[in-house]
Amino acid sequence: MATIVWELYEALREAEVSDVKAKAAAKAVLGEEVKSVLATKEDFLTLKSELKTDILEMEVRITRTILTAMISMTAIFAAIVKLF
Repeated sequence: MATIVWELYEALREAEVSDVKAKAAAKAVLGEEVKSVLATKEDFLTLKSELKTDILEMEVRITRTILTAMISMTAIFAAIVKLF
């Protein structure tokens, strides 16, 4: 990424663009590249929402599994008590 910015800066300088303008143009390109790679606050909020939904779904599945196991154990215990 930095190589591209440096190459752009050098090309602008060779085209006789002033140093200040060449640096500004190179920084603008760098800014756009960084924006395309980094996550935004909106990305994090979307991820947070998706994670909350996934956690709630997992809690429901775990609760259902525990209740099923408890009912099964109760039925087994009742069967054992009846046998004796």
